Formats: sequence, structure tokens, C-alpha cells
Amino acid sequence: RNLNPSTADGIDQWNNSAIKYNDMLLFAATDGTSGLELYRLQSGQITLVKDINAGTGSSGPANFILYNNKVYFTAYDATHGEEIWSTDGTVIGTTLAVEAIAGSSPVSGSGPGILISGNNNKLYFSVDYNAYISDGTTVGTSKVNGLGSVDFNEDFSIASPRVTTYGNGIAFFSKSGADISIYTLDVSTPVLLKKITYDQYSTTYTYGISEVDAGLLFASYNTFYSQYNGLFSINRLDGSLSEIKDASNASIDVNRVIHFTTSKAIFKMTSGGIYSTDGTQAGTVKITPATYTLSQGEHIPHAIINNKIVFYGDEVFPHTKIYISDGTVAGTSILASDQSYLSNFISSGNTVSWGSGLVNGFNPRIWTADISTKVSTI
Repeated sequence: RNLNPSTADGIDQWNNSAIKYNDMLLFAATDGTSGLELYRLQSGQITLVKDINAGTGSSGPANFILYNNKVYFTAYDATHGEEIWSTDGTVIGTTLAVEAIAGSSPVSGSGPGILISGNNNKLYFSVDYNAYISDGTTVGTSKVNGLGSVDFNEDFSIASPRVTTYGNGIAFFSKSGADISIYTLDVSTPVLLKKITYDQYSTTYTYGISEVDAGLLFASYNTFYSQYNGLFSINRLDGSLSEIKDASNASIDVNRVIHFTTSKAIFKMTSGGIYSTDGTQAGTVKITPATYTLSQGEHIPHAIINNKIVFYGDEVFPHTKIYISDGTVAGTSILASDQSYLSNFISSGNTVSWGSGLVNGFNPRIWTADISTKVSTI
């Protein structure tokens, strides 16, 4: 379907996330009249679910997550600003779920972005540099006190998580001056896991926080002081800090750490190579060459499926190889090759789908691969 009859795109290249819910696919799109709004693909038909920000303005649905048998997401309207909505894929079932800050905008920081749920069935997010915990309703939402500046959202240059599941709850960064603190949070009171003091006259980025077998993994990067650059792990048992990968000479790319199971994460080195790690030096191995470079802030297209990760793994332009991995060298193999200009991936059951040839005159195609047979079809 030509969703947007004008010459403009129906799907925004900067907001092209989607989520499978029951027998439908929910995503953000525009018909050129109602702005970027919530749509569903069901039984081969594309339908506007709801014009959340009524009129020509956009609500920009994003950050989709399955929670409490619905899809929760962030969206904007002129009355509430950027807040958290929920949907069952119908217009009646699409409502404002959590209004963290009353009014049309946060006080000084950013509105809710990344949404994450823990094993305790709580929903976590950050607004206005504060962490919040919620049961998915406004009345059941409260601010977490006793922290410094908290922002779960990725900034433009660091396309890596600042929050992760950990135990029954989550773990995240908090910043106060030159101090970066890592906290865990279950239901109410945050617990300080580790505080690290960096140089106060320069900026040190911390990112890629991920729960792995050994404990908590994270990376840090400082333009001026290379001794801060590397991949680190906080031991789950004794809280000790150890360096897993030295990046003082070949820094880990600021935006390439992906958490894909509770035991492993993958990351990309600027100098080449995608690695898997369980949070130990012995358990950190190179799984693909990954000789390509990416633009600042650009993600590695990937999907997590059945405790494996499908990802853009190597390229000899314009041919891209797509890999599937369980985080081991033996368990890493090519799923598809000779691809070009990939979209992100969407997984469902044993299958993963993606688009290729999306720009620069290549023939656009949609592919589906069965990860059990490793057969790709157009």
C-alpha cells in the first residue's frame, strides 16, 4: 500500500520501530495528513489505530514494549506533552496510561523515552532526569528519590543502553558532578552498587550497561583521557570492578553495545570486530570481522530471538552479511549474505524479517528467514 500518497515517506527513517502484538504489527507511520501516528498491520491491511495528537501534528509513537498484556509506548499530544500510552491495537483501547508530569512538557529535562520492565512486573522509565517506577498507571507511578541525574534515554552519539534488567528489577547510571554511580532498583529503594570518580574537567561517557553472567557490564569513553576507555565488569558476588577489554589505543565505539540475554552482550570495536562477552576476560571472544564503519549514533541493525541475536555482522560494500549467534564462536554463522542498505529486524517465533535495498537505487526487498533452517526467502 502507498501509505502516503504524496512524494514523502509513509514511514520515518528516524522512527521506524515496530512491535508484534497478537496477530498484528504496530508501528509509527503517516498518511501525509494526520502526522506520524500509530498504525497497525493486520491480515494484510494497514489501518490508522488512533490520531493521538489530533490534526496535522505528530504524536511520534516510539519505545514500544509489551507490558501487562498490552503495548506501552511513548507519544506526544498538545495537552499532556510526551507521556506513556498503552494500546490493544484498537482506537478505544489506546489511552494515556501514565502522566508522569502534569502539563504539556517536562520541567527541564527530557520526557519519557526508553521503557523497561523487570521480572517484578514493574515498569521503569526516566523523566526530567529522575527515575520512575510504575505499575502502568498514573496513580501507581512514583519518583525514585536519593539519586543524582538519571537519564535512561540514549543520546545522539551513544546508541547503547543506559539501563538494563538486573535480578528482579533494573540497573542504571546516575551522575553527580564527576561521579558516576551505578544503582540497582527493585521495588522502591535504590541500592548503590559502585561509584566511580572520573576527571571533573572533561566528559566521560558511560554506556552499554548490561546484565551478564559475571554481573554488570558497561563501557566508558573519554576523548582526552584514554585510561578511562574500555569495557568493564562489576562482579555479581563481591562488587569488584575489573577491565574486560582495554580500549585505550583502539576505543570501543561509543554507540555499539547490545545486551541480548541475561548472560551475554555483544559489542563492536572501532578498529574492527564484533565481540561477545559474559563479563569476563576469558569469556570475551571475537565472533565476526565487522570491518565496516557506521555513522555517529547509528545502531547496528539486530533482533533478539530465542536467546540468540541476529545482526549486521560484516560488509564488503555493497554486500552485507547477516549473522546469527548464541554468543559463542561455534554458535555464530551467516544467516544471509549479499544484502545492501538494511532496515532493522523484526522477529516472531522462529522467523526474523528485514528490508534491504532501501536507498540509493537498489531494488527494495523484504526478506524472511527461519533461524532453525537458515533459509532466507523474499
